[in-house]
Amino acid sequence: MKQNFVIYRSSAGSGKTYALVRNYIKLALLGSEHGFKPSYFRHILAITFTNKAASEMKKRVFTFLEDLKNGKGAGEENSFFTHIQEDTSLSILEVQKRSKQLFTQVLHQYSDLSISTIDKFVYRIVRTFAHDLSLVQNFEVELDSRKLIQPVVGLLINKVGTNPELSKALVSFALSKTEQGKSYNLEYDLEEFSKHLFVEENQTYISALKEVGIEDCLAVKNELQQKIDSFEQYLLKHADAFENFMAKHSLKPKSFFRGYFHAYMTNLKLFDTDKLKPNNTLRKNMDEDIWCPKSVSSAEQEIIEQHKGFLRGLYDAVQSHLAQHFKSYQFHILVSRNIYSIAVLNELLREMEVFKIEQNIKHISEFNQAISDIVRKEHTPFIYERLGERYKHFLIDEFQDTSTMQWHNLLPLVHHALSLGHQNLIVGDAKQSIYRWRGSEVEQFVELPQKIFKGEALPN
Repeated sequence: MKQNFVIYRSSAGSGKTYALVRNYIKLALLGSEHGFKPSYFRHILAITFTNKAASEMKKRVFTFLEDLKNGKGAGEENSFFTHIQEDTSLSILEVQKRSKQLFTQVLHQYSDLSISTIDKFVYRIVRTFAHDLSLVQNFEVELDSRKLIQPVVGLLINKVGTNPELSKALVSFALSKTEQGKSYNLEYDLEEFSKHLFVEENQTYISALKEVGIEDCLAVKNELQQKIDSFEQYLLKHADAFENFMAKHSLKPKSFFRGYFHAYMTNLKLFDTDKLKPNNTLRKNMDEDIWCPKSVSSAEQEIIEQHKGFLRGLYDAVQSHLAQHFKSYQFHILVSRNIYSIAVLNELLREMEVFKIEQNIKHISEFNQAISDIVRKEHTPFIYERLGERYKHFLIDEFQDTSTMQWHNLLPLVHHALSLGHQNLIVGDAKQSIYRWRGSEVEQFVELPQKIFKGEALPN
């Protein structure tokens, strides 16, 4: 039985481009159930993720076709010619004949050689179905996010000094990067940070940012700081009370068993979240009422014994405070540390929207969502009906870098092709997901063929 859905799990250097080209040429040489036609290649779509990969695949298609029409490798073991013969069951002369016709046809109809990046394929869909998507025709589509990011970052930096709140946010953003040991190049940091605006999984949160101004972010910062200060002041009060007790009675750290209690109470003043919770040994000592080592003087033991109620009161009060407020404190710190980043992202978003309107530009990522919305609404997605009739075979490279939304948008095409009995090929390597930042889900590839994504079964 012919296998119509082929999954090729490849690793680096395993020859996945060879496998793709081999399948592409095999399908083109076999043609349809009605027989071979040189123009059949127009029904095959190969999708990859970079221009370089698409260019390399096109180059190999021409190179191998030329070798086939010239009979190079015929009769040789493990040659491309032999592999094509095995795939097609054609004679040497028939392979040469068809390859020559196909080579000539591709040269004359090069624009119909559908080997492209997924973004360029989406661009074609957008242009073809602009009316269906309720889009105006006279806009430019930008595939390279850097060409939007760089001018927008430049415009934002030029506002430093003219907008006090923006200036404060940018300075604080730069300082936070420096404190984290990262780049101190503000322009570079902003360009890297702006990539978040184009990540699919961030879009819900990015949309929410439109309702939040930089003034709101700074107001939240002040409110968070008040809550953080209140939490820390409580710890500081109890740490000071302990230090005053130590000074009043001339006690030393080693007056306590291995100095654990002293270290814990004095470390409260550092507000180090990793040290606010007592370690296992200290908790055990408190549970078993162990305070002093045997080596400490009887005078010190007597002082601590007389005041252990006071000391335990300090400890218990701190533990109660932590139990009630520590998680909130951690959350407040986390948000506070990133509030300037949120404010800066908000300004980048606003500047980006203005720039796109002024330049009449849309980024390709916007259309993945637009197409996805239609796919979800339509029982049989009309946006693909015309394309689905043209393309019969889909060869998808680097599938591990395909986002959920991209795969969801391609799914009707693949489903349609499979339902007609046409072969489709998916190639990928789960260990090499390089586009995680743009929303790819490597799990989609790992779970094939049992699942497509998020529980959807593969069509039979």
